[in-house]
Amino acid sequence: MRTKVLYTGIVMLAIVALLLLGTGTSQVTGVAVPTVREYTLVVEETQIEYAPGKFFTAWTYNGNVPGPLIKAYVGDVVKVTLVNKASLAHSIHVHGFEYNVTDDGAQTSPGSIVPPGKNYTYTFRATRAGFYPYHCHSDDKYPVSVHIQQGLQGGILIEDPAKPLPAAKEYMVLLNEVYDKPSQSVGHACSYCAMNSKFFALNHRQWPLPQAYNVQTKTTETPTARTGELVRFYVLNLGNDLHTFHLHGHPLYRRNVAANTTELLDADNKGFFVAEGSVLETVAKSPGDWLYHCHMDVHADLGMIGIFRVTP
Repeated sequence: MRTKVLYTGIVMLAIVALLLLGTGTSQVTGVAVPTVREYTLVVEETQIEYAPGKFFTAWTYNGNVPGPLIKAYVGDVVKVTLVNKASLAHSIHVHGFEYNVTDDGAQTSPGSIVPPGKNYTYTFRATRAGFYPYHCHSDDKYPVSVHIQQGLQGGILIEDPAKPLPAAKEYMVLLNEVYDKPSQSVGHACSYCAMNSKFFALNHRQWPLPQAYNVQTKTTETPTARTGELVRFYVLNLGNDLHTFHLHGHPLYRRNVAANTTELLDADNKGFFVAEGSVLETVAKSPGDWLYHCHMDVHADLGMIGIFRVTP
């Protein structure tokens, strides 16, 4: 009798667990549980204003640079459907996820390179927490570097469901350069090329345009916060140069996503190699318009600068 009761209890628990899988969050504990998360990325050619009154034809995921932040928890399966409405073949290649080579989105996996007018669904497995980039890895007509620099880039956040990040205002800032002529991005990792076809930018936009990508609203805007509010910047270098992120008047903390801990950054500045990312946080201090910029100062001089607006 005792064995039968125990067996019945186990079955009931299994049924409850299966019912909760569809929600992605446990109704009992409030902790995310493994689930299938689906995203759609539409590749299209979009006119983006990179400097006041100056536009270029960007290659975009969902009409913007950067593409949306892809979020998942460790244990999730993530399915990303790429719909190609552009004139060249494109793809998505991810860092941080595990997947089969057929979903690599690279030249050696041609089935995952999506021709114009077609779509393809990639399947990824979230196995380690962290913040990672994604980008196009097609070499149709132009090298991979051109596809990335024309705007096909974004970020991935994988959290540990047992250690979710605290609530905050969230912005994504990509350190990059704009090339108003696609062929010019090849081999241009130098400041002296600037102002010809290369323009230093944040999210492909220069000062004084709004540049930060609001993760919650999916809009490009000037980052704002009230005094005392926690603000999180997802920062990636997806340009061809070394860059940094510096915020005036505020201590910067780097959050270790896997451990969900923070450490204070020396000098209020974080350097980034190419394809490197970090989750940076601060608590808004005294009201005013505070600058943030690349501290390779010539890059800031040439437009890689923005405003963080704090209100009472």
